[in-house]
Amino acid sequence: MVATQDLAVDACHRKFLQDFLWRHSQFEREGIVVTNTKEIIVYASDRFSTITGYKRKEILGRNCRFLQGTDTDPAAVNEIRTAINLRRSCKVGLLNYRKDGTQFWNLLSITPLIDSRGEVTNFAGASYVLCLVPSPLSDLRLDVKPWMSSNRLLEENESAVEVPQESGSSREEPLKTVFVAETRLPTCRGFYRVRAYRDSHVSHYEPLAIISGDVRGLKEVALRVHDQCVTSEVLGSLKCDCKEQLNYSLEYIREHGPGVVIYLQQEGRGIGLANKIAAYAMQERGYDTVDANRVLGLPDDSREYQAVKDILTDLEVLSVRLLTNNPRKICELQGLGVEVVSRVPIVLPSSEFSLGYLEAKAARMGHFLDDDNQLRTAELTLPAPAR
Repeated sequence: MVATQDLAVDACHRKFLQDFLWRHSQFEREGIVVTNTKEIIVYASDRFSTITGYKRKEILGRNCRFLQGTDTDPAAVNEIRTAINLRRSCKVGLLNYRKDGTQFWNLLSITPLIDSRGEVTNFAGASYVLCLVPSPLSDLRLDVKPWMSSNRLLEENESAVEVPQESGSSREEPLKTVFVAETRLPTCRGFYRVRAYRDSHVSHYEPLAIISGDVRGLKEVALRVHDQCVTSEVLGSLKCDCKEQLNYSLEYIREHGPGVVIYLQQEGRGIGLANKIAAYAMQERGYDTVDANRVLGLPDDSREYQAVKDILTDLEVLSVRLLTNNPRKICELQGLGVEVVSRVPIVLPSSEFSLGYLEAKAARMGHFLDDDNQLRTAELTLPAPAR
């Protein structure tokens, strides 16, 4: 058992506190503090000391607010203060500061301790540290160096994808997304043409265009802009319907083509695979797909679609019918100058595991859903983008 002799707590719930400390001490990234009703720390675990960088003697007798800093969210602090004033539990994502000034995100769970008279005498807090780093493919500020590859194939193709110039026009800059290679790929659905591209500014970002039929020079080409989902497409996760959407789209462009599926390395709405797994862990703690990101200090959606515009320019596609349930994607593409003439909904059944995810996207992000939890079937005709 974890020792509690040094805690000024009522003897009748010392056993409860010992159980609480033992239960939470099993997690390597979880530190424990106990405060009195005046919010003064009377106990700090060794792991809490390790996490914060402060020695125990520097922690005891202080208010936990000493870990806050300029970037700590006042709304989160207010939520904690309200819970303490009301003598109730709460769970809050909070940005704190270590002794050396570095920041760390933690999920703080606060539990009031009640004595035999029904009065709160202490608060026990479990701080679960979220050791996250940004994804270089989701935060372009981390890696905006031009591609320095000596790959001759890339160098030769950079000049091949410049925007066509009209007579008398000024010279255009090369496209950011450059063509690398094309192959004919046999699949369980038949043959597709697959064209590989590279981003000339972000290392290792390699979009694909999966093509059925000849799309060059055509209007109203069926287009799906699909973001990579390793958990669904490779591991078979049931938490989302990304794999089913990809399969549906590949079938659609074969049956209603010619068409294109543009496949982008934007895992987890652009936050990256590791951060997405961390967000899944937050969903297990009761947060929806939007709040899980926010608790971790991550954006709701950090995807960008310049590569789509560049690839469509390379393919000489004039306008598209967009397979999507996401209104933001329509607006983003139109803002880049892509002519989206209509929306083609993707209608798929939900599962018990994906239903909450789909409902949260509808309620929090405006995705199209109908009352029986399937995506709407009516096409939405959109105005052409302003010229």
